[in-house]
Amino acid sequence: MHKCCEESLPALGLPAAREAYLEACNAGSPPELKHWSHPAVYWAARDSGWQKLATAAEAQSWPIFNRHYQARCATLLSGDEIPPIPEPPKNRLTSKALEGDAALAQIQRIRADNDL
Repeated sequence: MHKCCEESLPALGLPAAREAYLEACNAGSPPELKHWSHPAVYWAARDSGWQKLATAAEAQSWPIFNRHYQARCATLLSGDEIPPIPEPPKNRLTSKALEGDAALAQIQRIRADNDL
């Protein structure tokens, strides 16, 4: 991206590419629950691959993220819009630790179901 374009990013509320990359690498799961500095960071991270950003070496993940982020920034600089960050999934399973007799009963059910 040209230097003049990079200097326009803060006026649009966009972080510098390096800051956006670090934000994306620390997204957590589900990423929709994170407070993102800008939707462009979310979409560039999604386009780059959540797993790759969380686990790959920077030498592998940074060029991929930077390419996607620059494309999202160029979209905004050309006057187009970026979709909002999607709502988090509503049907995510939540788990609560079982204690005492309830935990023991669950273990016994699992053993019985699996002939253990």
